[in-house]
Amino acid sequence: MAAPGICLKIRNVIGGSPQQPWSTVELLADATCKNGFDFDNTYAWCVRFDEHHKVVQVRAYLDSAMVKQAIEENECPSKRAETKIE
Repeated sequence: MAAPGICLKIRNVIGGSPQQPWSTVELLADATCKNGFDFDNTYAWCVRFDEHHKVVQVRAYLDSAMVKQAIEENECPSKRAETKIE
């Protein structure tokens, strides 16, 4: 990612209380890849808290095709990819 990197903003929070250990957090990513690709992904995180109100589990849902595109178009070539195996 180009500087300053990915900025996540909370759009919505649903649930979460001492009686309801799970909550869903909707997040918006705002970033620009090094090649200029706008990385404006949307995430849904299902978050579980323990009795001490600490996060103990997260399930993240996102546009994985956008992540794949960002990686493929911006990642540096690997030295291993250039190594020939005989």
